[in-house]
Amino acid sequence: MHKIFLQNKNITTSCRPDRESSVPLDVTKRQKRIRSFLRQRSAFSKKSNSGFTFVELIMVIAIFGILSSVVLFNYGNFTSTITLQNLTHDIALQVNQAQKTAISGLGNRITGFTGGYKPTYGVYFEKGGMSLNLRSGQSGAKEFIYFTDSLQGEANGVYDHGNYCPAPSATECLDEINIQTGDSIDRLCVNVVAQLGAFPVKCDLDDLSVTFTRPFPDAIIKINSDPTTSEADAEIVVKSIKGDKKTIVVTKLGQVYIEDKDITP
Repeated sequence: MHKIFLQNKNITTSCRPDRESSVPLDVTKRQKRIRSFLRQRSAFSKKSNSGFTFVELIMVIAIFGILSSVVLFNYGNFTSTITLQNLTHDIALQVNQAQKTAISGLGNRITGFTGGYKPTYGVYFEKGGMSLNLRSGQSGAKEFIYFTDSLQGEANGVYDHGNYCPAPSATECLDEINIQTGDSIDRLCVNVVAQLGAFPVKCDLDDLSVTFTRPFPDAIIKINSDPTTSEADAEIVVKSIKGDKKTIVVTKLGQVYIEDKDITP
């Protein structure tokens, strides 16, 4: 009986599993990964708390300075482009306004019109802008004139200079549109688009008038020094302070559009 007990004990003892061999292999790998992660986190924490070195600080300042200079340089070009674009649109819109006002037959405050007067409105340009500001009397003004054509009922298709604007007395001027920026009217030409034998190209004009008469949308384009001749089209070239140029084109049919360059010869 005792012998059988020992045999059973031996059998029981031989079947008892080893504790170390019973630990799963994936648990050991997981523990190693956790220890590795903690070591990396500790190293990163020490590095993040170390701050910038002097060399790194100098490099950051240098990069920031380069980026700032590039932005400021491009900002100047951007501003010049925007102001020139605004001027071209202002001129084109003012010509369109004269056309719409003439077709609508809208009256104005200018007196002395005869009963047979047909509403006529236009825009007058001088190379470089007006030589005299009609409001302030200062010379070298940069502006163009919105006017009604017919002083004392005699429409001639050009702006007849007056001494005042707007008019406290007999004058055709309705409004002065000042050019506030460094942009300017650089060149005045006619017949550049048409280029027909009957309409020779004329450039570097001193002044130019574009008018519209009710009920027609057609533009009447004349050089002030030759009010008896109507031209086929007008080109008003404007220039920015940086030298960029755009052209406002007015055709005889009353079309107004903008070219992003100087199209004059």
